[in-house]
Amino acid sequence: MVDHDTANLLFQRIAKAGIQFSYMQGNCHNRAHIQCMLLASYGVIPAKIWAFAPGIFSVDDSSLISIPDKNMISATGHINWGFHVVPFIMVNQNGHIEPMVFDLALYPNGPVPLEEWKEKLYIPNMLCLKQDWEWYLYNSLPWNLNQLYEDFMNPQNLTQEETTRLLVDVPIHDFFMYELDSKQNHWMEKGLAIDDTAFTFYLNEIKPLQISGANNALLHDYYTLVGDVNNFETVFRDGLGNDEVGYDFQKKHQLIIAQYRTVYLRYLSKWKRTVAKIAQPSGI
Repeated sequence: MVDHDTANLLFQRIAKAGIQFSYMQGNCHNRAHIQCMLLASYGVIPAKIWAFAPGIFSVDDSSLISIPDKNMISATGHINWGFHVVPFIMVNQNGHIEPMVFDLALYPNGPVPLEEWKEKLYIPNMLCLKQDWEWYLYNSLPWNLNQLYEDFMNPQNLTQEETTRLLVDVPIHDFFMYELDSKQNHWMEKGLAIDDTAFTFYLNEIKPLQISGANNALLHDYYTLVGDVNNFETVFRDGLGNDEVGYDFQKKHQLIIAQYRTVYLRYLSKWKRTVAKIAQPSGI
């Protein structure tokens, strides 16, 4: 637990750590984890709050958390999340102890109360779970949701709201730590490098076209590539293709893709070095 001034100091240190918070299409789990590593290195033990949209855990509700895309690169002008996760710490404000969230993507000016953060994201039946900070991500649901519903929920004739409350006490996600395969293959560092590369692409290639209003066909292709984090990761992290950014697409844009693969590798090297240094505690 820290006081209000210390919480603001920690927030400013996180803000200056080089994490990219302006590309919000994905990778919140990677941003949350690197922030927690930094906070722990400063001698402060954080936790994480995970907000799950019903589309993640419900058999009859596909709704997702939706926020405006301030960069206007997504197909709909909004970014849809199945989940969102951020760190929080306990803060003593004049004798009142309150969890304060660090979400520099949504609240860039300072820590905010956890309940305020939840209200900003709120959609009906959203599920929030607090976890120790070491839990990095989850694999998948460890059971079939339809079977879960038939066996446990439906016989009780629960409403959707009652089902959500019940699921709060059920370990619906198989969380794992940043170790073994994820650590050895630098999942976090790759995710952070993707954010950096995508936002650099946006600033250098997309934003000038948005301002000039020229070459809408090229702008559309860039939106396809950068507006969907899955497409961007497929091309730059995985070196693969999919239905939207397949062979023909990548051949058409091979020069700029080659250019930004180099950018991605540069950012990846930076994050590998940064993460290695964080292992040395520095104190506040």
